Amino acid sequence: MNKNGDKYKKKFKMLAIIVVNFIILYAVYRLIINLAERYSVWIYYIGMSAFIAGGTMLFCLFYAKNGYTFSNEPTPAELLPQEWSDVEKTAFLRREAEKKAGARKLIYFMLPIILVVFVSYIELFFIDFIKTVFH
Repeated sequence: MNKNGDKYKKKFKMLAIIVVNFIILYAVYRLIINLAERYSVWIYYIGMSAFIAGGTMLFCLFYAKNGYTFSNEPTPAELLPQEWSDVEKTAFLRREAEKKAGARKLIYFMLPIILVVFVSYIELFFIDFIKTVFH
């Protein structure tokens, strides 16, 4: 029971961090829109380009740190080079696990950026469409 409770606490904490980051980034996005409406549409273009570039860079960094895979599973020891000693294999597997854990932390920032861009496109295309259909 305690093991499952810790598992759910960890998942809830991760979800809470993602939601808080989404709220902060969405507020920044709305600020960008507000400034673009007041001053210049270029503020919107630059702001959205920064969001998309940031999300793309975080995704690429996640993919590289995660061992160029989306799997969280460790590399099987039998796939490592045969000429490596057991100490080298153990050290490699330990470093790989540390890198994958670090890569998973990038999700806290990458996913909210992707969600903000997704919501912005929903607002841009579908909200006006729904308003015109029902009015």
